[in-house]
Amino acid sequence: EYGKYLSFLDKKYGAHDWFVWSINNWNCKWNAFEISREDNTLTFHTINNSAFHLMLTASEKCPEVEIVYETCNEDVTVVGRLTLKAGEIIEEVDVEDGSKEEMLLGIQILGYTPDYIEI
Repeated sequence: EYGKYLSFLDKKYGAHDWFVWSINNWNCKWNAFEISREDNTLTFHTINNSAFHLMLTASEKCPEVEIVYETCNEDVTVVGRLTLKAGEIIEEVDVEDGSKEEMLLGIQILGYTPDYIEI
């Protein structure tokens, strides 16, 4: 019976547990947190991975909207800024890993002041 139930969940949702569903749909295992909205800017945090897949899906579903997606992990070592429209990347800020530019972009995304982190 339990095996049938898991099979049902796989067919209906594409996964039989929250972890697999989260990875498949959000590319991270937990939901967003520290969510805020101001005008047309949505800010949120995720753990372990960025929400690129979610932003790309939103861009596909709202093709007339231009989405600027910024991502930065807590130690400012994975940083990026993309502009998406109609499910495509139309602009990308490319910074070299470990560079001063990466650090400056990261602290800007996180809302830190430059003196908060040693550059």
